Amino acid sequence: AVTDSTLKALAKTAMEIKTTTGSDRDIEFAIKNDTIHILQSRPLTAGGNKKINFPVRWADSVERKRHWVIRGTEPALPLHIDYVLASAEAEKRSVAAVGQYMGRRNLKKIVNGYIFTAEPDYDSEVLESRLQKHHDKGNEFLEKGTTLYYAEVEPQLLINLDNLDHIRPEDHATLPEHIANLKATTLAAAEHQSNLHWQSWGGFREKGGLEKLFTEITGRPAMDASSLTMAIDHMTARLTRRLMNLARLVKSDQWLIKIFENRDYDTLFARGNGVRPSVSKFRIRFRAMMKIWGCRNGIGYGTAWKPTDPTWNMKPEIPLDVIGSFVRQDITEHMRLLRNLKRKRKKAIESVHAKIGGNKNLREAFIAELFKATNYVKMMEDHNYLIEQRTFGEYRESINRTGVALKRKKWIDAVDDIFYLRLAELDDAAYSQDYTSLKSIVARSKEAFKKNSKLSPPESLGAKPNKKDGTENVEKKSQGLSSDGQILHGEPSSPGSFTGRARVVITRTSKPPSVKKGDILITENTGPDWVPIFPLIGALVLDGGDNFQHASLICREYGIPCVIKTKQGTEAIANGQIVKVDGSNGVITLNPMT
Repeated sequence: AVTDSTLKALAKTAMEIKTTTGSDRDIEFAIKNDTIHILQSRPLTAGGNKKINFPVRWADSVERKRHWVIRGTEPALPLHIDYVLASAEAEKRSVAAVGQYMGRRNLKKIVNGYIFTAEPDYDSEVLESRLQKHHDKGNEFLEKGTTLYYAEVEPQLLINLDNLDHIRPEDHATLPEHIANLKATTLAAAEHQSNLHWQSWGGFREKGGLEKLFTEITGRPAMDASSLTMAIDHMTARLTRRLMNLARLVKSDQWLIKIFENRDYDTLFARGNGVRPSVSKFRIRFRAMMKIWGCRNGIGYGTAWKPTDPTWNMKPEIPLDVIGSFVRQDITEHMRLLRNLKRKRKKAIESVHAKIGGNKNLREAFIAELFKATNYVKMMEDHNYLIEQRTFGEYRESINRTGVALKRKKWIDAVDDIFYLRLAELDDAAYSQDYTSLKSIVARSKEAFKKNSKLSPPESLGAKPNKKDGTENVEKKSQGLSSDGQILHGEPSSPGSFTGRARVVITRTSKPPSVKKGDILITENTGPDWVPIFPLIGALVLDGGDNFQHASLICREYGIPCVIKTKQGTEAIANGQIVKVDGSNGVITLNPMT
């Protein structure tokens, strides 16, 4: 029989899932040794209490005639709205400087707390010319043996981050100092993410050059060219090595192993326990890692990130749990596999050169395309570290410091209540030195947020979009579950084949899920937040995804088979089910043993 305490724990878990997903869910669970294991969590397919009406006020007829597209499925937190508006200005600068298409929907409209975006009236020929000039400039850097990102964007990012380091207030600074820093980090996060971010792509407009040349030279499938860019050194790879080495250190000491088995991290850092040599060494190395990567908070394409998600510095159990995942595996074998990947890349490159023979022009073309592809992978991970992780980490921790300071003075009841305040409201309070109204503002904002959450916003507002040629829909017809329910079709993203047990994750958070060596991770999408556990998985299957995103790139680097855009992976595959993933052809076989 299920005990009362277990029922209470289940109810608490259900509320946490509802808070994370923002909606009621059907939950499938199992109980083993009084421990609740959530197997699946799916949206309710019927019922609900969302209102049908969605009132809209238009500023003028011009605004109404634009095509506005919703951004997200939940209303935005008031403080995050200020970041979005700052990002809109940064996007305008990006378009003005380089014509980058990712910043073109820079008109923002907040309707009942929901964010809608639209594109201004641009001259498409002018933008195309501007964008091409930017890529021409990037190509010039590639010819010189570097990239526009490493030559221009990264140095500017480092200067800006150094400035943020210098203006970071102490925890016990005055409230006006904290609020001023919050404004500065908001603007920096917007500038980095929505302007410098999109300038990083200069020179990488034409993709797939290496794959085409590889096929031309070797006669092999383009997908096999991924062996030429695996095990590259970048910030994500360095983090993975740090985590593995810390896990290896833990495995050298039975006391540490016990700590990680029980997740007793308070004891790990308790005063007096550092006298153990291995514990002292672990603490030193862990803090050194956190000094570089403690700013991580999971943001990036494909993640389940939310503005309230903490950084690793704010919640160290996140990286400690990742280390714990590696502790439960054969670390020596993992290290050996990583070394083998490097040797495999070297051998693959040598093999192509052997095929080229004495053809000088072809050799030069191959070297150029290999350099471009290698630096694209490096840029993708290195820019994520500086922009999404370090910059957003600085921003998130500034929010937290300000919230802590306001709570300490009893101007708000909870640290995260700061998310229900606008920057202008904080500015006014700091200017007048009167913070007494903040609690009532928070209460009103929470009530409005709760009310708006019950609305059913449309996917778009205003004018209808221009008709598309329907190519995308044709491509999607071949994806999804076969008529007999035995084959799931998607898009190949990383070559190779692997058969194993499915680890289905329905409810995504920025915290990586617990996985075992050889698990096939099945989820809607994922990104930089879960990448540290990728060396453990046997294959990856996504409902959505894109070939250019971090998850696909890292799978190709580690030689992990990956299939994206299956549409129904999380629905068709049960947790624990044995499946076969063919990443080369984009096919998942359900029940391959039958």
